[in-house]
Amino acid sequence: LHYFTKVLYRYDNGLSQYKGRFDFASVYPATEIVALRLLLLKKINEGEKINLEELIRMEDLLMNPGAEITDQDLKAVNLKAEEMKFLRDILADEPRLFEYLKSPFLVRGLVRAGAAGMNSFSREMMGLANYKGCRCSYFAGSKKSDAVKIAVLPSIIGEFDFAGDLPGLSEFGFKPTEDFMEIVRKLETDILSQTRQLLEKGDCMELSSKEIGKKCRDADWKGMLQNNLAFYVEDKRPLVITPHNAAEVLHDVCPEADFTVILLDKNVYLTVDLTEKGDMYPAVPWMYLDIMDIQYSQAGNEIEEISRFICSKISREKVVSATGE
Repeated sequence: LHYFTKVLYRYDNGLSQYKGRFDFASVYPATEIVALRLLLLKKINEGEKINLEELIRMEDLLMNPGAEITDQDLKAVNLKAEEMKFLRDILADEPRLFEYLKSPFLVRGLVRAGAAGMNSFSREMMGLANYKGCRCSYFAGSKKSDAVKIAVLPSIIGEFDFAGDLPGLSEFGFKPTEDFMEIVRKLETDILSQTRQLLEKGDCMELSSKEIGKKCRDADWKGMLQNNLAFYVEDKRPLVITPHNAAEVLHDVCPEADFTVILLDKNVYLTVDLTEKGDMYPAVPWMYLDIMDIQYSQAGNEIEEISRFICSKISREKVVSATGE
């Protein structure tokens, strides 16, 4: 139920606590989302699975408070009379939630959580619940196949425009904001700068100043990095990447990446249930960063960790070759 509790309302401000009435976003979901989550938890605890296929077919009954629900209808969806009334009250207050019940990712989550049963509708939706059609693309740096590849992926982030009349929309109907692209460019610059500093100070690998020589110390480190470091970005649509699905999503979206930076919107970082040991580098080759920390240069420690990872991947031979020694 992570999708309902911590994701959905961040992409749809109308489903946040403030219902989109203010310019700033709430860190809490709308009452209707909380209520629906409670209903789903009740079904899970009782070991009863909702038949989503039948529920979707009953749209007219669900959305029409005056329509009569029969015992046969209740049996078909596996809901008790009071549960059906509760659900209809929720949808009466927030009708848009019904459309989200058809979301492939939500359906998959409900089935896996034990709140919904498996049927033809569930199987079809679960088959669509992936990002395999959304691949990262080259952004900057080297195009060599053996370059160290750093990917930047957006997760639970609002820095995308979505409107049918906008020019330059991706095949998914989204377009990254200029602020998002500026964050990506700044991240690239910060990583390059920090990695170059490590190289210049000799902190990057087991090479002494005497081994490298004066020519190496005066070398064009920027050029060397541009030849051996590449940046990739997924800018076609926002994603949902959490510790629950990170490995799967990263494999689908950017399998060529050696290291991945997952960009989170402001105030999201503390809600994704991170555990330092298992969900972040060095345990795994990815880390989560708040876009505000990058924008205001508050991610120095994390940038250094990324740079040291790059150093570990750049071979001694490449450095010596770049210096002409």
